[in-house]
Amino acid sequence: MLLDATGINVRYGRNHAVRDVDLSLEKGEVVTVLGANGAGKSSLLKAISGTEKADGSVVFDGEDISGWSAPRRVQAGLVLVPEGRQIFVSLTVHENLLMGAYCRNDDVSAETEAIYERFPNLAERRNMPASVLSGGEQQMLAIGRAIMALATATRGYVLELGAVVLSGPSSELASDSRLEEAYLGG
Repeated sequence: MLLDATGINVRYGRNHAVRDVDLSLEKGEVVTVLGANGAGKSSLLKAISGTEKADGSVVFDGEDISGWSAPRRVQAGLVLVPEGRQIFVSLTVHENLLMGAYCRNDDVSAETEAIYERFPNLAERRNMPASVLSGGEQQMLAIGRAIMALATATRGYVLELGAVVLSGPSSELASDSRLEEAYLGG
């Protein structure tokens, strides 16, 4: 086990941002953490990387690093590269969607069409610059891109209100309608 985080809790005053989350990662595995804005993704990852105060245990490469500072965790090889919605406004909706599959070598056309079926607003705007999208449509695009990226991951976790609401093999998560609900807060 490369990373084993258990019972992670992050609080900001009365706001319990991350609630008893367990997350693990084997060597060579790609794991995604998905969820809507405010679901607790960044707080969870910051807690694991040591940049956010948290309760719980973090074991990295067989060593308990729970009490280590963030710089010490980085020196040990644990690094956080944050990512937000990051819609590229100068690219088209379709080009943004394909960014989720940038490291894939397979044909993604069936998946992109399935995303357009799920989100007709995106289909109507597929050749327009992403700058024309409303905030909700940008979130739809972020969901679609996440689904495209799930194919590169082995497993995934979906957070909602600071807790894991879905986890499992990426292929199952990508086809689970509850992923969309978690992103859109439904």
